[in-house]
Amino acid sequence: MTEQPLFAVSTLSTLTEPIPRTVVLTTWVNSWLAGHCAADDITTALEVFGPQRVELPNTNASQRCGLLVGLSTLGLTVGEHAAQLRAVLPAPGDPSGLPGPAALNQEAVAVGQAIVIDDLHVALVPRIDGSETTWVVFGTPPDALPSVKIRAEESSRAVRAALITATQELSAMDLAAGRDEVADSLAELNKRMQRVSLPASLAGPERHTIHTAAQILGICEVAQAALPPAPTTTLGQQRALALTELATTARHCLAAAASPR
Repeated sequence: MTEQPLFAVSTLSTLTEPIPRTVVLTTWVNSWLAGHCAADDITTALEVFGPQRVELPNTNASQRCGLLVGLSTLGLTVGEHAAQLRAVLPAPGDPSGLPGPAALNQEAVAVGQAIVIDDLHVALVPRIDGSETTWVVFGTPPDALPSVKIRAEESSRAVRAALITATQELSAMDLAAGRDEVADSLAELNKRMQRVSLPASLAGPERHTIHTAAQILGICEVAQAALPPAPTTTLGQQRALALTELATTARHCLAAAASPR
C-alpha cells in the first residue's frame, strides 16, 4: 500500500483534471432534471472526458450500458420532485459527504471523487481506464446521514478567503521548480478548465466558486510537489498543514457549489 504524505491534498490531480468529471456530470444532470437542458447535452459535456458508461449493481462488464440509459435505469426522471445529484470530493483521512458502505467510501477516496443520489440511495464512482470512464453504481444505506462540512450558501465566501491564503503560501515558498514553470502550470490549468463546459443554468456564484476552488487545488498541488513527503522543520510542517487545510476547504467548496442547495 502506498503511504500517503502527511499533507495529502487529494488522490485526484487537479492539474490533470481541473474540473472533476463528477462535478461536470452532477451539474449537467441536475440541470436536465430541472428541465433546463436536454439529455443529449449531458453526453456532449462529458465528451471531453471520453466515452462514458454505467455499470449497475450485480452486473458484469459485458452488461454495462450507456450513460443516459444507465441514469434512466437508476430512476432519474425530469419532474418537480426529481432526485438531485450531490458531488463528493473526498481525500485520504477526509471521507466527509460519503454515506457508506465501506466499499463505496474506499473506492471514492482512492479516486478522489463520487456522486451521491440520496433520494435513490445510490452512489456512482468513476473507474477511469485510459480515455474511458465507467460509472460504477453502489447502493447506500437508506438511513445514512453523511456529514457535509461546507454547504453551497457558504462556499462562495469560504473559497474567496482560501484563494488569498493559497496565493500567499505559494509566494512565500522556495519552490523546487522555477517561478516561470509554476506560472506555466497554473496557466495550463486555466486553459484546461476553460475547455470544460458547465450548464448555462448554473448560477454565477456557483460557477465562480467551482473555478476558484479548482485554482486553489492546483496551487496546493504545485506547492505540495515542492515540499518533502515528511517535512522535518517547523516551517515545513506549518506549510504542510496549511496546504492540507486549504485543499480541504477548496474540495468542500467545489463539491458544495456543484450540488443543490
